[in-house]
Amino acid sequence: MLVANDGGPAGEKALTAIAAWLQQTAAEVHVVHVLKPGAIHETVRAGTLHGITPASTSTGTPLHAEEPFAILAEDRSQAIEAARTLAAAEIRAMAARHVGGYPVTPHVVVGSEAAHEIVKLASVIGADLIAIGAHGRGGVSHALLGSVAEAVVREAAVPVLLVGPRVA
Repeated sequence: MLVANDGGPAGEKALTAIAAWLQQTAAEVHVVHVLKPGAIHETVRAGTLHGITPASTSTGTPLHAEEPFAILAEDRSQAIEAARTLAAAEIRAMAARHVGGYPVTPHVVVGSEAAHEIVKLASVIGADLIAIGAHGRGGVSHALLGSVAEAVVREAAVPVLLVGPRVA
């Protein structure tokens, strides 16, 4: 079974919805979180470029005051790896809260199309079911933002359990 996790309440509801089944079926559970590559950037920290103090000035004062500049603290590949590590830890914590110690395999993948990545992983691991939370957006919001859950339903070759926002 593959549970899609968006890092928010919808993903948690999907995992909670299958919790009772886990005790009855002893299914192997995988949880996936898709990181969008455009949302991950390198990080910088502030540094200081020291002024120049030429020997020819009578007072020895710098010609320029200290000027701030950015120092690369983490390049993009390091930032992606840090985001992967954080997302995997969040999956483990969510699983501990909602399925009480049941073994869960976290997967954190990077891809611009979340639905495609979810369906692809389901195929790779041989999932018999995909559980995904739906945000319950409708109308213009749905048309503008699209729906990962809807795209998964359209693309998946296995059944998809859609968990709505009102499920407790």
